[in-house]
Amino acid sequence: MIKILAFGLIILLLSYSIALSEEESALKPLTIPINLTEKVSKFLSGTVWLKLNNKGPFSLERDFTLQAPATGLVPYREPSQKFSRNIIVTQDLGRWPFQNEPSIAVNPLDKDNIVIGAIDYQYLNMVAYVSIDGGITWEGPKVMKPLQRDEFTSDPVVAFTRNGSVYYSYLTIRTEPVFVSNLVFFAETSGVAVAISKDGGFNWSDPLLAVNGDATVEGRELGKSQIIIRFLDKPWLAIGPAPDNPNRDNIYITYTEFLLKYPTLPEFPYVAAPTIEVSIKLVASYDYGKSWTRPVTVSPVYSYLYGFFNVPIVQGSMPAVDNKGKLYVGYYDSLSDGPFYGLFSPMITWSNDGGKTFSRPVRVATMGELDFVIWPTLFRAWSSSFAYIATGPEGEVYYVFAANPPGPDPSDIYFSRSLDGGRSWSLPKKVNDDMSSNGQFFPFIAVDEKGIIHIAWGDKRDDPSDTRYHIYYTRSTDKGETFEINSRVSDFPSNPMQSGIPEFIGDYFGLAARGGEVYVVWVDSRIGFAGYPNQDIAVARIEPTPSPTIFISPPSGPAGQMVTIRGFNFAPFHRQVYIMVDDVIVSSLFTDEKGRFTATIFIPAIAEGPHTITAADVTGNFATSSFYTEFGFNTIRDQLKAPQTIELDKITSSIEDKITKAIEEKKLDSNLSSKIDKVSEELNLSLKNMNREVNFQIENLSSMLNLVLTIASLALVLSIITLLIIFRRLR
Repeated sequence: MIKILAFGLIILLLSYSIALSEEESALKPLTIPINLTEKVSKFLSGTVWLKLNNKGPFSLERDFTLQAPATGLVPYREPSQKFSRNIIVTQDLGRWPFQNEPSIAVNPLDKDNIVIGAIDYQYLNMVAYVSIDGGITWEGPKVMKPLQRDEFTSDPVVAFTRNGSVYYSYLTIRTEPVFVSNLVFFAETSGVAVAISKDGGFNWSDPLLAVNGDATVEGRELGKSQIIIRFLDKPWLAIGPAPDNPNRDNIYITYTEFLLKYPTLPEFPYVAAPTIEVSIKLVASYDYGKSWTRPVTVSPVYSYLYGFFNVPIVQGSMPAVDNKGKLYVGYYDSLSDGPFYGLFSPMITWSNDGGKTFSRPVRVATMGELDFVIWPTLFRAWSSSFAYIATGPEGEVYYVFAANPPGPDPSDIYFSRSLDGGRSWSLPKKVNDDMSSNGQFFPFIAVDEKGIIHIAWGDKRDDPSDTRYHIYYTRSTDKGETFEINSRVSDFPSNPMQSGIPEFIGDYFGLAARGGEVYVVWVDSRIGFAGYPNQDIAVARIEPTPSPTIFISPPSGPAGQMVTIRGFNFAPFHRQVYIMVDDVIVSSLFTDEKGRFTATIFIPAIAEGPHTITAADVTGNFATSSFYTEFGFNTIRDQLKAPQTIELDKITSSIEDKITKAIEEKKLDSNLSSKIDKVSEELNLSLKNMNREVNFQIENLSSMLNLVLTIASLALVLSIITLLIIFRRLR
């Protein structure tokens, strides 16, 4: 009976435990492994695209340890005829030495004060670099402060106000949980943040939120509710005079809004295919960033059901303000055949009231659509067709974009202009003048105070494999009627396959022009040539920059001399430098923060005479000087031969002198025999002395040679022993 009661009690307790577990399970939310923003990931920019597609630093498969560079692989530069030596701006401080999407701005009050913004994957955040000497040296990185709960950032843009303050806009992104009944979904949401610097870019404010996306739920029950994701993408910043107050600057930000509406279902997968709405919107600040207007829709709103092909979208907007305060907004329209194939149109609209209302959009042209990538490279180049616009001092509006021309060429750069405030546009004019069928990408345009148009872009024309790219530039001094012959900007090509993120080198490069100077900024992977993946930000200007130099002390001496080498104007921030004697590497070291170094080297056993000393860093900067070896191995050889010649010359000269003297004294005929005997005795004596001297010098030089060979042998043995000890310790 007791056993039966005990068994019943156990059954009762187990039943209660199971019921309690089921109740707790019913209360515990069920996580659904779906990212609701993923449905538009292919259209998104920057780090969002990388994360949602598991690429770059977000891919666990890419987890690697940096390896040492291959010895001696220096990307020697081929100088540009028009632009300065390229300067590598960024530092590599973490395990992901990748930076891209550079934006550049020049202070209108000080043309030597330049600010560059970029994504830095070491921080998954925005960074700024500052120069106050016209781009020769740079200070940074200045890391932007993140907003609370945000995980990473994207799409940096920098711009100055007329009073010298610099504004930095960027996308700030986070992953948010979305609760529906007892289910939990996840979605990427974003906002546009703005940081401000009032000291030329050295110190930055906490970020201010200009506009924010969100994830909300309408309704509570599955099957009777919908999830709404508002994701903001591709923001761009412009600053210019207010139309109603020329003394005040207005700040404008345009962006793409993706609105995803998911109906919920009572059963797995619990959500149906979303309806997606896409549009270009704008927010403005009339008080220097303290407050922002509500979003204003700039473009048509395209709506489609996910899963359908050939759906139209808009993307890639850019605002620009002329000197009277008229605001223009350009953007990309895929047209009804959708992105990546078919046709597209660069579009433009404008506002005369500071962004409160806009005109009907005007089609600039209808062009061939770019593919997502420019084969055979893997990086996405679709953004080359986005809007890149600028205004001139007389109300001109200029537009550049990449398009797919007829024939085998996958991409060219085109220019169009409007001289009537955006109402009508010229036929697109091809800007790149190459005869190859290789692709061009990432165009950018700037107009200086004199109205000169400057255009730069990435270009693969110089590589027969259509992989490596240079940066090219052209300009027009007649409002775009004609353009100068293209000039190469970069002094070494970049290979995107060696960049560490071969699928992504950013969505754009940058360009700024002010005070007669032009600055071009781009993603540079030349350090990847040295053996490890890398993306850096490089800059060049038209005015020459100081060249690398080295000074050698002492400049001459025997082989085996210890020599000090000091280098200046090399790549800063701890870049590796190789020291070579006659093209043989004898030492390596790193530069300091200003690109300087001091090295002490041992001049090896080399021949007497001048020898070339070269210092070259991993970015391709190099300088040469000369060291004169006063005593080398060939000195021993020459001295072994020299005494005989010298003594014979002396003897011959002595005999000739004596005979000549005898003839002059006319004594030769009277005592010829005695004179000849005397000369013969002197000749024999001189030859004996010469023989003793030669033997003495040979003995001395042989001893010296034996000593040198002995020391060299000992050094070789010690080196082998040291290497064996190191090898055993490593094992």
